[in-house]
Amino acid sequence: MLSKKSFNLPFLYLNKWILIIPNYRQSFLIVTVAIHLLVTGSTDAQELSYTNKKEYFEYNKSALQDSLKQFDIKLPFMIGKLHKSTGTQTRHPYYDNDWTDGEITYNNQKFHVQNLRYDILDDKLIYLLSSTDYKIHSIALDENFIKEFNILNKTFRYYTNLTYKNGKKISDSYYEIVYDGTMKFMIHKSKYKAIVTDWPYYNYTTITEMYLMINSIVFPIKNKSDLLNQLTDKKKELKKFISTNHLIVNKNQYESTTQILEYYENNKP
Repeated sequence: MLSKKSFNLPFLYLNKWILIIPNYRQSFLIVTVAIHLLVTGSTDAQELSYTNKKEYFEYNKSALQDSLKQFDIKLPFMIGKLHKSTGTQTRHPYYDNDWTDGEITYNNQKFHVQNLRYDILDDKLIYLLSSTDYKIHSIALDENFIKEFNILNKTFRYYTNLTYKNGKKISDSYYEIVYDGTMKFMIHKSKYKAIVTDWPYYNYTTITEMYLMINSIVFPIKNKSDLLNQLTDKKKELKKFISTNHLIVNKNQYESTTQILEYYENNKP
């Protein structure tokens, strides 16, 4: 039967059904399969006559086609899977637990979207979908289609195949872009969870990693000294600039790297 369960496949939500659609534009294929299942008695509507079954699915075929057109127009980025929300207000797997407005880049187009939050445990952007029958579902959007998004005045970009200088690969993931010039300064936040006594809740610990990317090579940064060691041609001037402006670089205060790297790139010979 058509399923209401969670699958690791893209899907389209229509009325009371979740239709599993690897490519939601292949509507005729899915409708054909659905009609076959219903007519052969493999659905919950087994007691309907053949004529009523056919009429039922002809109606829903038309509704599906209309919904697909609306998805293409209003929510073309809606490709993903069901996501189960977890945690409490203070213990959760998200970058920030509150739903927020934001901007999604899909197919080189930007869409202003309401009700987003970033799950940094599973590394998924979550969209809260309200259906026409007033049901609400959390959708984990597919990172293969959502290459960049902006929430909470921060930009996150999905990178693949980044490597250290020694050739070792770092995680394919979303990275917060703190500085976006010729060089990039990026933050990667993740969480891991531990079972505690008040099950089913978990304790979540956040891990913050800082990176400087130069010519597609990534350098791990832990503090101001690590940053300056990658900018040796202006190290003396940068030290003075940092001291004069009382700038701090660590995993809790990294926004000042924007000022440092802007100064460096604007004063290169």
